[in-house]
Amino acid sequence: MGILHWHLFQRRFEDSHHSTCGGAVVIRPGIAFLASGRSSVGSHDPFFSNVVLLLHCDGPNASTTFTDSSSKNHVVTPTASQIASSPSKFGTGSASVTSGNASLDVASSSDFAFGTSDFTIEFWFITATAWGSSNLPAFIETRDSSGSGNGPVLYVDSTPQLIYYNGSNRILGGSPSVPTLSAWTHIAICRSSGVTRLFVGGSQVGTNYADTSNYPASRLRISSSYLGANSANGYIDEIRITNGVGRYTSNFTPPTTPFPNS
Repeated sequence: MGILHWHLFQRRFEDSHHSTCGGAVVIRPGIAFLASGRSSVGSHDPFFSNVVLLLHCDGPNASTTFTDSSSKNHVVTPTASQIASSPSKFGTGSASVTSGNASLDVASSSDFAFGTSDFTIEFWFITATAWGSSNLPAFIETRDSSGSGNGPVLYVDSTPQLIYYNGSNRILGGSPSVPTLSAWTHIAICRSSGVTRLFVGGSQVGTNYADTSNYPASRLRISSSYLGANSANGYIDEIRITNGVGRYTSNFTPPTTPFPNS
């Protein structure tokens, strides 16, 4: 590729770098973006520089080492959680979060300070047993141990339905929103241009939330409430957090391969 052509490609890539993909393929000069948030040019994520956490949950069975494959290299501390070789959505394992207090914790970081900008939190999940009214699992928790904070929280209520919470219940997913027992389901919460949406299996559930919240730096707890209880009671795979990019704005086909490492 000649120098002039390279500079034109680079300029066009940078111009389109922060565009959201929605549910369709978006063709821009120089590159085609997919609804999965990945580029059609090989296994490359055009937003990888915005990825602040990427857990493939791969490794030997019963391992308690969870590697952050993002450029941030966060230390992940498991509680009553380990890698399970089966089931797994992709790769060699998933995170087993079947105990009542099972969680994956990442210390407070400015990487999770979304401010008023766009963000995407997504993962795959499969339930181990049916949920009851006494087990109201939490998927994403950002409040501190006293319950203080107004960061993003994703949990299931007694209906059961998925709920997006940030100091108050903001998006009620409704009864179709709970993942089907024994089936891997892609779940995503995404803010784009001041609107937060909740997606289950690539379909939006609940209503749009006009989200002007300023989300500060916070800790991250996956699969447990701020009290260290109410685990998701299942298995989680392919956890990705993107700061500064809202990857999904309408219904989409969930990814069919693991998230790229670059």
